[in-house]
Amino acid sequence: MYQYAEIKGQVISATDLAFVEQLSGDAFENASLYFQSKGIQVPAFSDLLRWVYDVVSAFDLLNDSSGQEYLWKFLDVLNEYVLLKDKLVAGFLQHFNQNRNSYCISSSNQDDAVTISSIHKSKGLEYPVVILPFVNWTFQADSEKIWYEMGEQESEDLLMGENVRLKHIYGRVNSTEVLSFTALAQQTQKEKEAIFLDALNMLYVATTRPKQSLHLLLSVPDPDLHSKTISTYTNSVGRLVYDYALLKSVSGDMPDYLQTSTNWNSSYFAFSNTPVIPSLEHANLPDLKKNVSISLGNSVSPVSLRVNSAKADLYTAASKKREIGNQLHDLLAQLPDMDAWPPIKAKSKLDLSSLDALFELEEFRAFFAKDKLAFKEVDLLCPDGKIIRPDRVNKIGAALQVIDFKTGKQKPEHHDQIIRYKQTLMEMGHQVTQGVLIYLETKELVYV
Repeated sequence: MYQYAEIKGQVISATDLAFVEQLSGDAFENASLYFQSKGIQVPAFSDLLRWVYDVVSAFDLLNDSSGQEYLWKFLDVLNEYVLLKDKLVAGFLQHFNQNRNSYCISSSNQDDAVTISSIHKSKGLEYPVVILPFVNWTFQADSEKIWYEMGEQESEDLLMGENVRLKHIYGRVNSTEVLSFTALAQQTQKEKEAIFLDALNMLYVATTRPKQSLHLLLSVPDPDLHSKTISTYTNSVGRLVYDYALLKSVSGDMPDYLQTSTNWNSSYFAFSNTPVIPSLEHANLPDLKKNVSISLGNSVSPVSLRVNSAKADLYTAASKKREIGNQLHDLLAQLPDMDAWPPIKAKSKLDLSSLDALFELEEFRAFFAKDKLAFKEVDLLCPDGKIIRPDRVNKIGAALQVIDFKTGKQKPEHHDQIIRYKQTLMEMGHQVTQGVLIYLETKELVYV
């Protein structure tokens, strides 16, 4: 009652309160009678989605100027839940309470707001003011693993027998682990130069986004800090920026519009002869009157509706469905055999009913028989430089069986992909019997 009055800009009168207090029903019945006295017929409950739309229409909520973005977001969340799970009220309320802190509303470009974005996502965009708060990314490989062309390196690890050696091999290892291989020094240097160039490209993208003002923030460690901290800073873009500032400018007083209540031990470098105070004005668009209604009459069969909300929400449900499919895919790809399934199932928070249905098929269970697994999700580098990663490779006698899990519908490129896997393994000297495409959603097994 109070929420509706607030939405409509009304006041609950003493007469209204006295009317409700004399009612003897439960809260829902009393609320229905109250609204009925105001000429609003609260619809009887049907299924979750249909009832919510009927309530929105009965109270004409879509034509209120305030709070529209919240209502559309709520309807979008509701449609997503019904599409992916069920139409149970208790299930939706539990889902909403568990995830309510993660929901956000896409703001209009006409709103005064701060856009938070990664550097990669900001490519091609411009803003009046850009603040880069962490100019500290490294330009060294450090702990990153690098692909090396090992060639004919004299390493016992590459031997497969007394007189058998892999003709050609690539290894993805930490750059510090190949220091003993002098022949790989040139590859290490080339890779480090490429990483350095990528770091500079990121800095270029970040610093060319603003139209009026750019602020770069970075931390310079004290000399007595841990050597790892000093080393990280020394090999960072931040050190290059700070050295440039010391060389090309002089530290001055912080301008008033950047002052805070905290007394920071900071230096301020300006690269402009005149102070720049950003202008953040934008043209105000006129409010357009609208008349929107949603109605599902009794003569219409139950339908699944999805609210056309902000552009960022258009693909929410489909993305969520793909995300769940990818999680199921990863779960299967990491499963060694059937003995490991019960404990994995017990720990997982996903709905695994679709996988349970697959495991009821004896043909499917056979792929996860004990001691069949050769390897799973291992990167294989092809001669043309491309990397492939079969989900699962089983041993069938002296031959290999290639298996790939798919979460969507059948596509011709899936066949091409499994054929590529087979050809690569055969070029490595293995005998391959067959490839298998397993479609998790439709429970189809396709042999290639």
